[in-house]
Amino acid sequence: MDQYLEFVSNHPFLFAGFGARVGMIGYVEYDRLFSGVKNIGINDAVRWQNDDDALFVDVRDTKAYQQGHILDAKHIPLDQITKRLSESKSDKKLVLVCEQGIQSRSAGKKLRKAAGLNYVYTLQGGMEAWRKANMPTVTR
Repeated sequence: MDQYLEFVSNHPFLFAGFGARVGMIGYVEYDRLFSGVKNIGINDAVRWQNDDDALFVDVRDTKAYQQGHILDAKHIPLDQITKRLSESKSDKKLVLVCEQGIQSRSAGKKLRKAAGLNYVYTLQGGMEAWRKANMPTVTR
């Protein structure tokens, strides 16, 4: 135990960096588990799309949306998500899509807080994962 204390006292910046990383990982995991917004994988997203069980909402900017999006995905940019809340209300599950799955989690938390929506999901890995899985995209 004395060796650990000696190491920490000899390398305070290294130990502080380690502590900061552990704290960030803890925060991200806490947010993922308790935000009420669940991740779904590509396979579930495709199944829900084929069964017409979900409404897909793309929260990326207009340019990214026009370069390619999931078939029948409604485009509501992240900064307008609470203003255009009525467009995302549906009896179906709501799947939010962004480029990497990070912004969609933020949008999901806003929607849950503003409207109390219960079935909010985010596409794990976002459009990046969708393209890597060679899933089809459409452009307008």
